[in-house]
Amino acid sequence: MLTDVKVAKAKYVALHSEGDKNTGKLLLNRLPDRDGLYLAISPPYQGKQDEPFGSKVWRYDFRFPPTAQGKRQCLTYGRYPEMSLAHARERHLEARRAIAEGINPAESKQQRKSALIAAQWNLYEMIGAKWFDAEKVGKSKSWCDNNARWLKAVNKKLGSRTIGSITHDDVLSAVRPLEEAGYSFSAERARQQIAQVFIYAIKKRLHGGGNPARDLKGEIKVPEHKNHRHIKAREIPEFLKAVDQSNGAEQTKIASRLLLLTIVRKQELLAAKRSELDLEGALWEIPGERMKNGTPHLVPLSPQAVVCFKRQMDSSRGEYVFPNSKRPGKPMGLNTLNVFFGRIGFGDKLTPHGLRSVASTELNGSGAFRPDVIERQLSHVERNKVRAAYNKADLLDERRRLMNYWADFADRICEGKADNDNTNKAA
Repeated sequence: MLTDVKVAKAKYVALHSEGDKNTGKLLLNRLPDRDGLYLAISPPYQGKQDEPFGSKVWRYDFRFPPTAQGKRQCLTYGRYPEMSLAHARERHLEARRAIAEGINPAESKQQRKSALIAAQWNLYEMIGAKWFDAEKVGKSKSWCDNNARWLKAVNKKLGSRTIGSITHDDVLSAVRPLEEAGYSFSAERARQQIAQVFIYAIKKRLHGGGNPARDLKGEIKVPEHKNHRHIKAREIPEFLKAVDQSNGAEQTKIASRLLLLTIVRKQELLAAKRSELDLEGALWEIPGERMKNGTPHLVPLSPQAVVCFKRQMDSSRGEYVFPNSKRPGKPMGLNTLNVFFGRIGFGDKLTPHGLRSVASTELNGSGAFRPDVIERQLSHVERNKVRAAYNKADLLDERRRLMNYWADFADRICEGKADNDNTNKAA
């Protein structure tokens, strides 16, 4: 019989079966304990530092049914030292009792393992991850980021639950924290996401019951959507004057002016990198991973925009055009411009995104450009999948004329020289 000391000191001793000495094939060492239990010591693995003397595993060879005609099988209990000698003997006694009762312990172990795996795959967190992987293909970075965030929030309550055990109250407990924190829209989107995960589980035969999240449609009260606040085109001079006369940081002023001149989204401008800009060629290429629709975007730069970019890049250092004042290795904070607009008196009537609406209204009202050109430059998501398959440089010449027109219009209106008809249309 084995003892704790013998097991701890046991090392592999090279053994060869007959005829294998020339081939180098080594056999397991078997240290018997009692009633068929033994410690199997495998040959050491070359280069494997955690097992320089070979692994030690508790095993039991038996026939089932327990007759001479029974099938030979091997039951593994566990590894030493994770499983002690005493624990191995307990597991061995349980296995021998099972055999005596006509139960195959090896099959029982496999069934328990399969049940455990099935239970793990049936957890909401696992199914949600599978749903996300299947749905994210072809989706924008914005979609992926938002849904990953909602999954993480929901998993705090539902992640460790099997999907079939989730009730209506459970769904509400998962999304209410978002609603109570003031994020009603996110709470509703999280509820919709849960409903989609349930639909996925039903299609994959992982769940055969109902869909509590879908039943709760309308439970989350979402405020009526409001468009981004924006000013009239005739108010551009007042806005730019407030920007220039403020005591804000110079790069914040430049960013505000460039947001007007480039008509890109706030996050696209503030995360701009020097490597993306070709000021000699008056062109800015924004990579797809930073675009809402996931598609690379070209922004022709007007002479006015080039001057602003040069001014900013000459006064700053690092990878980002607009570095964070406290953490230079990061871009300017996304809330900086919102706070700045509030400080200069425009917080209640203009958001940074609203400048795009000002440009869209004027450009569409001018009649000088085709709607496709305007929409392309605004990088709006094309709903028609056939039309969406365009090259990033598509309509570039027309878009360059558009951007120059828009910058010149801003100059003209600030000088009081803008065409009254166009100004009225834009207003």
